Amino acid sequence: MLNAAYLYVDGGDHETGVTWDDTDGHSYTSSAEGFPGAGTGYNTIAAAVAAVATGDTIYMRGGTYNEHDITIPNDVEGPAWTTLCSYPGEWAILDGNDVQDAAITHTPGFEEYQKRNLTNQTSYWKFERFEITEYAAAFWFSGGPQWYRYLYIHDCISDTPLSAGIWITDGQTIGGTASDIKIVFYTN
Repeated sequence: MLNAAYLYVDGGDHETGVTWDDTDGHSYTSSAEGFPGAGTGYNTIAAAVAAVATGDTIYMRGGTYNEHDITIPNDVEGPAWTTLCSYPGEWAILDGNDVQDAAITHTPGFEEYQKRNLTNQTSYWKFERFEITEYAAAFWFSGGPQWYRYLYIHDCISDTPLSAGIWITDGQTIGGTASDIKIVFYTN
């Protein structure tokens, strides 16, 4: 049986009742009503994602995170789903400030992505209840399955043809093959 863990990303002021010493990987608890359960705390989304195991849930506390190329590990596999989501009752925002990279990817950097054999597959991840804005792409993956639910993705536009809200490639080529999924969001 899988023993899933809770990981908390808390880069700001802690709410009343939270006990955590601001050290990545240390105990994170809260006496607040509705707290999902004891886990480990992290200052950045990237640090929590690097520490995740299959079936874990990463809760991002409410606020704005200015991170990019958050690299999802390829060793997280199903059938248990691993989740990245906002903390219950809060809203996390990933704001790229017009950076020409992806917010969340399986390979950092578009140039590096184009050089690699696309065999790194991202599978059994759920992304839900958060916002992504001002990146070249919100999600950039090959493989699957992945689950996208209750996301607000906007203003992900760049001067590169690799711009997209969500781009999932077939793992063999880039550039719009029949088995790619590319969802592009335009703003007025």
